[in-house]
Parts: sequence; structure tokens; C-alpha cells
Amino acid sequence: MEKDKSALYERIEKLLALSKSSNPHEAAAALSRAQKLMSLHDISYSELNTLSIGESDAVLVPGLKTRAVLGTIGAMVGKCFGVFAFTTSTGSAVSKLTFIGPKERLEGAVYACVFLQRQLKIAISEFKRKEKDKQGQRYLESYLKVVKDFYASRSDLSDAHDWLLPKTFAEIKKFDPEDEGQKLVNSKVAKAARNYTQGWLESVYSNLEEFAGVTKEEREAMDHYVSDKYPSVHDVAQRHNSSSFDYSAYTQGLQDGSQDGKLHQAIKGSQRSKLLEF
Repeated sequence: MEKDKSALYERIEKLLALSKSSNPHEAAAALSRAQKLMSLHDISYSELNTLSIGESDAVLVPGLKTRAVLGTIGAMVGKCFGVFAFTTSTGSAVSKLTFIGPKERLEGAVYACVFLQRQLKIAISEFKRKEKDKQGQRYLESYLKVVKDFYASRSDLSDAHDWLLPKTFAEIKKFDPEDEGQKLVNSKVAKAARNYTQGWLESVYSNLEEFAGVTKEEREAMDHYVSDKYPSVHDVAQRHNSSSFDYSAYTQGLQDGSQDGKLHQAIKGSQRSKLLEF
């Protein structure tokens, strides 16, 4: 059945190509035959245009499989390559990021997606390393203040020596068997990393150039393809909770994302070789 339909599509396409002939009689006859076939089999021009549309799933980098992250990366790639992107989730994690668009642009879109994920993961890793040191130092200072204040309030402990106190955050573990300090630091680092990620993504997105070559026919063909194969696909807005929002981390993400000129150039170039250099 699919084979017969493909042959029919091919026949109509050939007739439509002939309808652009410089011979007016030949062109008119070809157009008339194409329209008759389309009417007989209830085929629209949008349906014909979907023949040039395909789909491809991107490889997902471990550790970034949230709807907020991959949804934004999909939107970035869609903006640059003039394709449509949507995520498929299993529970709270994204299991698939699919791109739909003109077949000749899909390979570049998929490689750009992988490249962006890799660059983001590198940026997050570096941020978390620095943030862990910063939060550890803050906790150490707070811990020492509490201990020294306690010593000062007790006359029997006023001669306690400073050398008994921890000098680094790692040394606190000796006095903290439940590891509460490490848990608190890890929690703060994780929250800051989420806000950093949002800033980085928003900055990179705003600096990428939009693909200017999407025709009306391509847009209609993509819409037709999606509504036909994935009728339940819809956009999900992602919002942050202002009560737990770390603006310093977010601002750092904005700054880091805007300074990566090589990133924007590589995405703009879209060649596989350029994307794999990083």
C-alpha cells in the first residue's frame, strides 16, 4: 500500500515538474493531469510537500535529560536550522529529542544538538567545581563562627586552642558524622547549577542567528507532517520558581553563554567537522 502511494506521489511530482515546461500546451496538460490525480486520491499540495520532510532523533548526553534543558536546546537548533523539535519523556526524564524538517538540514541539526549538549555539560561541570569550593568555604566560615561563639560563652572552654578547629571544609567531617555540611553544600551547588544552566541556555539562544530560509511551503509541510504523525505533540512552557532562584548563578550563566564566540560560529557553520572539533 505504501509502495503504491509512493509511486502515485512520484507520478504527480513528475507531472507538476512538467507543468513548468516552456511549452504552454504541454505544461497545461501536465498540470491538468496532476490536479485530476490529486482530486481523485484526495491529495493536497501540503501532503505532497511532506515528501521532502523527514525526522531524526538526536543522541542525548547523560546528565542533561530534563524537559527544560533539552526543550531549550531543541528550540535553539530549530531556530538555527529551520526545523521543528519536540521531546518525548519517560517519567520526569526525556527519553527522546526528535527533529522534523527538510531532509537536507536534519543531519546538521542533529550534530548541532549533540555539540550544544556537550558544551553545556562542560560549562556546568566547571561551574559546579567552583561553586562547590565557594559554598564549602562559606560553610566553613559559618561553622567556625558558631564554634568560636560557643567557646567564648563558656568560661571552661575559653582557653581552647584554635589548632583543634578544622582548617578546611573537608576537615569538618571529623566533627560531623552525619555529613550534614556536605549535604547542605551539595544542595546549594545543585540549585545554583540549575539556575546557571538556565542563564547559559538563554544567553546562547539570544545570540544565535535565526535561519532565514524557511519557505511558506516548508512550514506548511512540517506542520502537516507533525499533525499527521504526532497529533498529540504540544509545547510545554518551563518556568522557574522565584523563591528558590539563584540570580548570581543565573547571571554567571548568562555571562559564560554570551562569551563563547566559538560556540556561535560552530553552530552557524553547521558542518559536522566543525562541530566535532570541540
